[in-house]
Amino acid sequence: MFARASPPSPPPGWTNQQILDLDLEQFAQLSEEDRVLLRSSTRRDPYSPVYRKVNDLDVALQTRNQRPPTPPSFIPPGWTEAQASAALPDFALLDKLSPDDSRLWAAGTVADSAIQAKKNGTLPSSPPAFVPAGWTTEQAICPTFDVLSALSYDDLTRFMQSQAQAATAAATAAATTTATDSNDSISQSNPSPLVQILQRADFPPWGYVIVRTDYSSEARWEKFTQRVLGEMCDAQLDEETGDPADVQRMKDTLEFKLIEDPRLEAVDDDEVRKHFRSMQDQGGIAAGLGLSICLVADKGAVDSAADGSEMPYLVAVDVTEEVVEMGEYGYPGRFKVAAESVLSGLYPKLEMVVSPGSLWAVIDEEGAVWNGDE
Repeated sequence: MFARASPPSPPPGWTNQQILDLDLEQFAQLSEEDRVLLRSSTRRDPYSPVYRKVNDLDVALQTRNQRPPTPPSFIPPGWTEAQASAALPDFALLDKLSPDDSRLWAAGTVADSAIQAKKNGTLPSSPPAFVPAGWTTEQAICPTFDVLSALSYDDLTRFMQSQAQAATAAATAAATTTATDSNDSISQSNPSPLVQILQRADFPPWGYVIVRTDYSSEARWEKFTQRVLGEMCDAQLDEETGDPADVQRMKDTLEFKLIEDPRLEAVDDDEVRKHFRSMQDQGGIAAGLGLSICLVADKGAVDSAADGSEMPYLVAVDVTEEVVEMGEYGYPGRFKVAAESVLSGLYPKLEMVVSPGSLWAVIDEEGAVWNGDE
């Protein structure tokens, strides 16, 4: 169900079987140039066994070369350390937290981000506008879990909002200051929002679950995957800025997990949610893919790419439990998203926990395509 029939073309000097036979030690002994060649060639077909093989080897090599991760500052009752350490939260678990545990979880998340920023040398030089009573400047710049967990819900929320505003202002100021520098200098000193988000999470596997619901033509499906999941995704990633090594890690860790079965032909959104949650419950979705939406390639979406539309799209289907309750306000639980904005525009907003309903609400016309400008 999860693999496409046609394998990708291996890079020169390799066969697909040679790639599948690689073990971790052999992969580690390859030159970085050879590993980059393997990653770039297999990423163009993210549903194939060779893609999964290279991705698994790459993740295993990175894990082996890294120091043990710092445990999370707060592990909610009943959670495992892995669940508390996930780059993206499990919304089903979050919904079950008590108000106080939710506050402590948020405090832990802020503290862990500060720890990571200190390690990376990316702490801000000055505190945000709101500094809680009794805090020092140093505590406001690099807050610990002890001081954060002592805040009330309102003060913690206000501090987090102030932090976010300061980060946005700093990024804007930095972009303005370096506008006259060379493009390479700008790229390296001002990582794009997507690179920043993945950098803070230490570049986990990221991307989307994609449900295919159109099986009318394999030839048109091939055109869709080549244009939308190949060319247009490559173009977005090539526009991302930051340290070249970070940009490469961003590209290397991108994943699309495809749910593909002819029995899903033209199924409705409820059936899409059912399959998504089933895969999630079975542990088949990495944290970076367990967002509040999954993407659907229905007939309209496939046609938009195969027919050469200027703005091909996919359908974002809200998979949160709250979507049914929101239906009374006119929110259909789905919206079209431009393929050219799926990675650089949509992913950062969802990772920052902007709700799908909020994104839908700013679309001007019914049936219009969200293109990241809203």
